[in-house]
Formats: sequence, C-alpha cells, structure tokens
Amino acid sequence: MSAFRAASGWTSVSYERPRRTGRVVPDAQRAGGFVDQIHVDHDFVMIASFWEQRTPTEKYFTLIGAAKIRLPQWERLWSPFTIAQPEELDSVVKVRTINYLDARSATRKKKRQYLMHAAHAATIVINPKIQEKQRRVQCSLPYHSFWQLGLETPRPADQPVFWTRPFQNPVPSTPREFKRGSVLPES
Repeated sequence: MSAFRAASGWTSVSYERPRRTGRVVPDAQRAGGFVDQIHVDHDFVMIASFWEQRTPTEKYFTLIGAAKIRLPQWERLWSPFTIAQPEELDSVVKVRTINYLDARSATRKKKRQYLMHAAHAATIVINPKIQEKQRRVQCSLPYHSFWQLGLETPRPADQPVFWTRPFQNPVPSTPREFKRGSVLPES
C-alpha cells in the first residue's frame, strides 16, 4: 500500500494506526528499501494514511496527512546516523552464512555501537527484523513525529478528507496472518 518515486519527489505510505507502539512503519519493500530511503537527496511530499482493521475483511482509513519534507529536515530525522552506517547494518542483517540468532545479536551490537557515540538518538528508528526465513531492516517514524513535520494532527474520522476529497471507506482487506508457532517480528 505504499509507493516511493524518488524522481518525482513524492512518497506515499500507508500505516496501521499505532496502538501499542506509537510508531508508524513505512513499507520499506515497496518504498524502495531501507537503504534507498536514507539516500533521498531532494525535497519530497510524504503522504501517510492510518487505518484500523475493524472487521475480518475490511480496513477503515481514519487519518490521512501530507508533509512537505525538505532535504535538511530529512537528514535531521536520520541524524546521528551517517549514510554508511545503515548500509553497514543492512549488510550485517543479510549475511546468510551465519545463524539468524547470531545475525540478530551482531546487528543489535552494531546498532548499539552507533548510538553509544551519538549525542542523541535519531528520530527515525531503525528496527532490524531477523528471523529464520526473513532478514530485513525496517525503519519507523514515531507517530507524534510525523505530525510534527509541519502538520496539525487531525481527529480520526470514519470518512477522512485529504486535499478536500473524502476517502471512501471501507477497503476490502484481510488482516495479517501468522503461522502457528512462528515468531512475531521484533519491535
């Protein structure tokens, strides 16, 4: 449900409305990948929508917002990470010659090393997801941080309006399913 078009300067992402974690998570696979996101080198518009799975077969979008992101602002969201650090972290995550538990430990250690020498934590949170069959790096933006990008936080609505156009709910969609006995992604 997300798209990233670096050349056009637009990014649109869809998020499940945060409940427990208070974070919004771009779909990095469709958004060009984790490393591609830090390499953005121009201003762009981020459009985010937030939804709730109200029935087993329907999602309801409750909030939609857009923020013009200027390059210096984007760089501040990633700071203190340098461009090289996420690339290095991504390469550690994807090493298939070591057991996934060892890769998870090595990635956590590497992430701690980066943050230990930083004066502050980055606004964008880097979340390595390392499981037996899947290894990736996901980044998330705290919910309140998205709205602090120059927007007034709208109130959730059953019929949200975006750029003067009402969004038609519901959207047919089934919830994510996890195989019995599988490990849920790390937070």
